Amino acid sequence: MDNNSKTNPQGTGDELNNLTNDETIDLFIRGIMEEKGVKTPTDEIAKDIFENLRNSLLEQIDRSLIAELPDDKLEELNRMASQNGQIDPEVIAKMVQEANIDVEEVTGITMARFRDIYLGNESNKTAEE
Repeated sequence: MDNNSKTNPQGTGDELNNLTNDETIDLFIRGIMEEKGVKTPTDEIAKDIFENLRNSLLEQIDRSLIAELPDDKLEELNRMASQNGQIDPEVIAKMVQEANIDVEEVTGITMARFRDIYLGNESNKTAEE
């Protein structure tokens, strides 16, 4: 990250545009942990919680992107998984790109949903309905 992103004290949002995807995810996870008021007795426990949340979010983003694929691509992925026991992430990335899925939009929606569930907002909506 360059130093230019820290020179604007007003915080116009340009700093966020300079973050890598990993930095954005890390910032998001730290933010929801802080918002929830996570207090841990040790840094190691905080790191474990952070890593678990990060991995869960990335998994949810992957699932959301796969869910957006056309049915024929989903069937192809199912065949690959059945035959090989796994699917190469590069194959999935290529399918997502070829399907012209708006990755930023799907990621943003998934992150918002993840935040609501983590903060307990989702369970409150369900209880009210």
